[in-house]
Amino acid sequence: MISHLQNNPIYLKKYANQPLKNTLIFKGNNQDCFTRTNTDYKTQDISDTASKDTYDTFTGLKDKKTLLSTIERLISSTNKKIYLAMFDIDNFKSINELLGYKIGDEFILEITKIIKEEAQKENFEGYRFGGEEFIILGCDNNEKKIKELCKRVLERFQKSKVISQFEKEYVAKCKKELKELLEIDSLMTKIKKAEISYELLSQLAKKDAKLLDNPTFKKEFKKSKKNYKNFLIKFTMFAIEQEKDFEKKNTLKELYKKIKQEKPKNYRALFNAAHISEHLLDKYENQDKIHQINRWLSVHQKNKGFSATCSIINFNSSTLKSPMELVNEAGEELKLGKNQDKGKVYIKSN
Repeated sequence: MISHLQNNPIYLKKYANQPLKNTLIFKGNNQDCFTRTNTDYKTQDISDTASKDTYDTFTGLKDKKTLLSTIERLISSTNKKIYLAMFDIDNFKSINELLGYKIGDEFILEITKIIKEEAQKENFEGYRFGGEEFIILGCDNNEKKIKELCKRVLERFQKSKVISQFEKEYVAKCKKELKELLEIDSLMTKIKKAEISYELLSQLAKKDAKLLDNPTFKKEFKKSKKNYKNFLIKFTMFAIEQEKDFEKKNTLKELYKKIKQEKPKNYRALFNAAHISEHLLDKYENQDKIHQINRWLSVHQKNKGFSATCSIINFNSSTLKSPMELVNEAGEELKLGKNQDKGKVYIKSN
């Protein structure tokens, strides 16, 4: 019914003064801005809605478009309470970033399997709303049933052997990257200090050549030069090991050779000429990345593993909200639920 009204302005104009019961009347330019009437006119026959269902090509679950039309159909055709449960995989972005999109896809397929199987047990249906957001929709007068259904989904998610294996890889990768970032961050700090020390002593020696006759000064100057060179060499070697791009790896190797041959005063010029300084700084000198991985690990440890969050809302034929407004309500409950343990929202319990 939604699509019919959305795509037929003449129909809207014709029935603007005689709206059908339980229909949505367009009230703006946004396709989700509808209001439902409460008049006593007969409803339109929408028995053919199922034949127009569309599916998410990756998971095989019905998609957002079908979800919205199904909500409208249920509102127009049942006197039972309608339950909508929204599930979200917490911190899912970090899974894609650390383990890659292939693992992320396998993760999505595992939660899809769980939701589909558990929903079917209670004659409910699972939908993929988008990304890592899933919805279970159905109607029943037994509120306890839908709550138990959602708890089972979260429990299976927690106990899944597939997800458990991903957790081990995730933690190992987090710790490995964090160690490398901290190591290179420490090295960058040492390089900066050595460079400042070398430049400062060089300037002093230029102003007063007699300083080079001073054993203590001469020793410190030689030490700063050696440290500067050694730290840069170590840094470049580390970068060569980590770099996967063939051309950049070769550039780094050339830089490594030149650093070993040139004098310290030319190191900065070498980095600039090779246009590699920006690349190295972007790749390794990134405090945000260190904080981000620390945060991911902290959340993972706090949840004792990967976690999923679920919110449940219910409504009936008297609702004046559009399907999208109802889904948004579930989404808002979901956000609130990430900091709650009980109530409408159910969080994976450990």
